[in-house]
Amino acid sequence: MTRVLGFLALAPLLAACPALAADLVLYNGKVLVADPAFTVAEAIAVRDGRVLAVGRTADVLRHATAGTRRLDLRGKSVVPGLIDTHATLFEYALVDQRDELERLEPRAGQMRQVRIQAGSVQEVLDRVAAGARQAPAGRW
Repeated sequence: MTRVLGFLALAPLLAACPALAADLVLYNGKVLVADPAFTVAEAIAVRDGRVLAVGRTADVLRHATAGTRRLDLRGKSVVPGLIDTHATLFEYALVDQRDELERLEPRAGQMRQVRIQAGSVQEVLDRVAAGARQAPAGRW
């Protein structure tokens, strides 16, 4: 009983505390949550690069203050999490789909993958252009 009374005494103070303020709130969208139920929420709040809240737009917007950046997704989707841009689709095509690929493109066996490590998109474009200039005629 003492605990209940203590909580009731603190309830007005807790209710008066603003929600933890978010740096960014994305709302009015489809936020794909990587949980066992594959939940699709409406909004997400972020603070210091970490997810603060995910849920209904009205609930998540409670974390927004005057200094919070707000972005109306207008129904668009958000996939929070680590995105690894590493792709091996070329290797997959040559290894697992070689017969079909060679039927569509007889020169597929002559294709090769070139690995490019770069610090920016412009650096990738520059390196691809340089490779194209160095390639023998008809080989690019």
